[in-house]
Amino acid sequence: MIEKFRSYKDSIAIKIFLGLLMVSFGVWGVGDFIGTGGLDPSIAIKIGKAEIRTDDFQRRYTQEIERFKQSMGPTATTEESFRRSIAQALIQDITRTTTVNAAGAAMDVVIPKETLLSIIRNEKMFADPTTGQFSQMQFAQVLGQANMTERGFVDMFEQDLRAQRMTRPLAANAGAPKTLADALFSYRTESRVAETLLVTAPTLPLTKTPTDADIKAVYDANLSTFTAPEYRKVGAVILNAKEMVKPETIEDADLKAYYEQNAAKYRTVAKRHVVQVNFDTEEKAAAAKADAKAGESLAALAARLNAGDVIDMGDLATDSPLAKTIAVVFVLPANEISPPVQTDLGWHLFEVTAITPENVQPFDTVKEQVRTALVADKGVTAMYDASVQLEDQVAAGASMEDAAKAVGGRHYVFELDRDGRTPFGADIANIPERQAFIRTAFTLQSGADSGLKETAARDGYYVLKVESITPPKPKPLGDVKAQATLMWEKQQREAMAREIADKAAAQITATTAMTSLETADKRLSYAPLGPVTRFGESPQQGAVVDTRRVSPEVLEPLFNAKVGDVITATVLDGVVIARLKEIRPAQSTDAASGYGQLVEGLKTAIGSDLMDQITRAFSKRYPVEVNTAIIDDMISRQR
Repeated sequence: MIEKFRSYKDSIAIKIFLGLLMVSFGVWGVGDFIGTGGLDPSIAIKIGKAEIRTDDFQRRYTQEIERFKQSMGPTATTEESFRRSIAQALIQDITRTTTVNAAGAAMDVVIPKETLLSIIRNEKMFADPTTGQFSQMQFAQVLGQANMTERGFVDMFEQDLRAQRMTRPLAANAGAPKTLADALFSYRTESRVAETLLVTAPTLPLTKTPTDADIKAVYDANLSTFTAPEYRKVGAVILNAKEMVKPETIEDADLKAYYEQNAAKYRTVAKRHVVQVNFDTEEKAAAAKADAKAGESLAALAARLNAGDVIDMGDLATDSPLAKTIAVVFVLPANEISPPVQTDLGWHLFEVTAITPENVQPFDTVKEQVRTALVADKGVTAMYDASVQLEDQVAAGASMEDAAKAVGGRHYVFELDRDGRTPFGADIANIPERQAFIRTAFTLQSGADSGLKETAARDGYYVLKVESITPPKPKPLGDVKAQATLMWEKQQREAMAREIADKAAAQITATTAMTSLETADKRLSYAPLGPVTRFGESPQQGAVVDTRRVSPEVLEPLFNAKVGDVITATVLDGVVIARLKEIRPAQSTDAASGYGQLVEGLKTAIGSDLMDQITRAFSKRYPVEVNTAIIDDMISRQR
């Protein structure tokens, strides 16, 4: 869970998580959960005696959704299957941590408070960008982004540390058996060297012109290639908040009223520049306060008493996340040291070094900003009113065109396939909620409408109606004759390449000079191949393998051949003849060979597996119940 807080400062964590999301269920196993709708609605997950409340799960689930939107865009979570995957991953995360913590508590694994606070203060994500030291402001901002209290975060951090202490020693002490490492290394780095002749099919001249019967035969044999997809003619009415109200229609009186009603938007609140010194105990903080001289700054006091570094918290506003936690600084006179204040991170003395008064922007200065904001507000209201009317129009059986005129929306008619393209191959650009729109269009019967749909960004509505359906059908031969001719020509050249290769291969013995075949037949191109691994790569760093002469069809028989054996196989642009010249065993296990990296990778994989196994073992002691009804409802409502 702590890693997810770090990801607020480094969104690459989200991209990594995306790659793992869909396969993560194989690690923990969704089957380990007991899905039930019988739990109290206020409880989302029950793990042994521990209960995760629905409102807490909702908060954390919303955080995950918002993180993905920030990293991947506002429509990243449109698909319900994707939101469900996020929920499942969160369930696993909560279950894993809670289960291991329950086992840790039963074993009396304790995290001392001093250790906990020290680790938090040394977290880079809470460091001031300038000084590199712990910043209470940065700490509050990260917690604010995650919508968490200090107490909630400290509890979660403690659980994470306990879980790490329970499982990480397994990973840290995992070892990779030498026999396993050697076998894998040998398999990966064993290589082959061969001599090859390449017949490049696309360059071969054709000896005949296809007849109509030839083209018809290709057409009939590949009918699916020449079949037009299903098309649907769809009428749609689209409402967009930005288009509902014209800026020039807003009166000055309305602008003035909006400005006064939203005065806080155009006011910069008063700020106080705050510094602090941290103490382990109340007694130390009180002693330092008592020792302060009249007019002495906190920095001077800390230096005189050798009380530690002064932490610059920057400018704090009265509406900052820290306002409730350290309310004393907002009533403290400038250049005066506060009494000792306790937070979850210890005891503190604060000083306000500067006060910036409130600033209000005059109406005339922000008039156009007000207009833009009011247009947006009125647009949302007008869009909602229009959506109600649109729903009524559709329910009454109005056509899409008439409904659009009645509500002031845009009317479109699309003819599209499942990829959102027209019969002419053009991409349709005006589709709202593209994937959801197309999916809906292809799930409705002809003549049916979708009902009112809201966009994921909540800035628009749309209704679509399937007006007609054109089922898949083969395109007339006349329309695809050129394409069928090219396919026939390609097949002819490939057959010629195979015939040439087979004829040449029959002439090759263990002593034949393969270059002589190139000399005798210019359609053959000679080149050495390798060393190449069974993965089509060179075992030598920086060396390049001729990819024109390599394919799975070449490598598999080559690695099953004996020295002197001749094989023929297809490649991307033709046929390769290869005679195996040398079998090279695995490289030496020196530092440059990659053997060390393989061993470290094995250790990591084995350690991860051990952590998974012990977590599974703990889970048997603490059965997991998931309130599927509540979570399913949460997923369906979340956007």
